[in-house]
Amino acid sequence: TRIPFEYLVIATGSNYSKPAKVVANNEGVTEIVAQRKAVKNANKILIISGDPVDIELAGKIASVYNDKEVTLVHSEDRLLSEQFPKKTIDLAKQLRVLNAILIFGKKTGSVVV
Repeated sequence: TRIPFEYLVIATGSNYSKPAKVVANNEGVTEIVAQRKAVKNANKILIISGDPVDIELAGKIASVYNDKEVTLVHSEDRLLSEQFPKKTIDLAKQLRVLNAILIFGKKTGSVVV
C-alpha cells in the first residue's frame, strides 16, 4: 500500500526523566517534597534546556519565587524557534518580566554563571 504525503512525521513518543517523571508512590512523593524544598532553599536556579516543560518550569519558579535568580540556558538563538516561531519573542519577554535570565546560543560546557 502506498500513501502519498508532503511531510512525514515519525513520532516515537517521549520519556521524561527526573525530576519531571516521578513514580506515584510514597518514595515519589518524598522525592517531590525534597525537590520543592531544594528550590525553596536555593538562591540561584539554573535550568539548562530549551524544552517546553523546562521553559514552563523556569517561568513557574520565577513567578512563585521572585526573590530567586532563575537562569535558563538554551543552545539555540531563541526559545521554541522551530516549534512556535511567532511565540518565541513573547515567551522570552514574559520570562524577562519575571526577572528570569536567558542565555542563548550556549552549550552546557561553555556557560559560566
